[in-house]
Amino acid sequence: MGFKELSVHDNRSFLTYEFEEQDKLDEKTFFTIADAKIPALLRFDYFGTIEPRYLSFETTGLSPVADLFTGVLGIKSFLLNLNSLLNSIALIKNNDIIESSLIYHPQYIYIKENLNELFMIGLPLNNELAKRESVFDFVKKIIFGAKFDANEDCSCISTIIKYIGGEDKSVEGLKEQIDNVIADIEAMEASIKKCIKCNAKIRHGAKFCAVCGTPIEEDNIDDSESHYGETTLLGLQEYGATTVLSRDMESISFPYIIRNKNNECIEIDTMEFTVGKDKNKCDYAISNNTAISRIHMQIIFANGNYYAVDLNSTNHTFINDEMLINGNKTVIKNGDRIRLADEEFVFHT
Repeated sequence: MGFKELSVHDNRSFLTYEFEEQDKLDEKTFFTIADAKIPALLRFDYFGTIEPRYLSFETTGLSPVADLFTGVLGIKSFLLNLNSLLNSIALIKNNDIIESSLIYHPQYIYIKENLNELFMIGLPLNNELAKRESVFDFVKKIIFGAKFDANEDCSCISTIIKYIGGEDKSVEGLKEQIDNVIADIEAMEASIKKCIKCNAKIRHGAKFCAVCGTPIEEDNIDDSESHYGETTLLGLQEYGATTVLSRDMESISFPYIIRNKNNECIEIDTMEFTVGKDKNKCDYAISNNTAISRIHMQIIFANGNYYAVDLNSTNHTFINDEMLINGNKTVIKNGDRIRLADEEFVFHT
């Protein structure tokens, strides 16, 4: 594709498309786009009297849609934004001539003021060699480029991907799929229980509040709990996606550690959680590694923080490769690597 980097002139930004050798101007599409009174189509200027020929699109004050889906994303807000995009795209797709010219790429669809306005590019070209991506390719590219919040259930994404990969699909059908998922999430959210003391959400099966440390009893929680926790995009390897751990949130509550050797998820369900080799004295026992001490280390919750403490182990405990001093408490945060001898875990809150 002959798009060039954005250029700035007099504080105005422009994206240009330089004609490639096989590109021919399609006059019917050119005038249809030029005459169409569709605010969501970016206006263009055509420079075709000298080589190289090019089209210029003004993008002042606009941001690529890709920017909306960067960083760690909540699944509900992600789907709401995606559906807003599809609603805007559906308005433009009504014209068959214009539809055939649209560019579906996260870097070349633009938004203004956080989706209040959407702008697309139509290329009025006749190029049989050019493979135009579809709206479904566009959605798939956004999904696989997204990084979802590890504390939320993303298993619903596989349902959407399955629909996109089917033969009988439409934009309206895709929107309906997304609407159904959003409705399910909202139903889950309506049943979340919270700690009475600090109002933090309480995960199913938790024995204490992960924020304030209040013991979880029936009198200390509100209503019932949503089990909307972490799952991942399993079954998506055919698209080149990275498969991450899947967890059953009926039995797992936060915080937790992931054992790298086998992807086992271990819930930290006590105020002082002991890890070592002795099954009788440890909350989690590592019986198949002789480098682990009988009582190797503890994860402690106190004053709203989590700490790792080495318990005079033979082969030491490390946080992000820094060795702990025996008996000293070291704050641990979400994503920290905890290594007991040669056994590595990742801590999650």
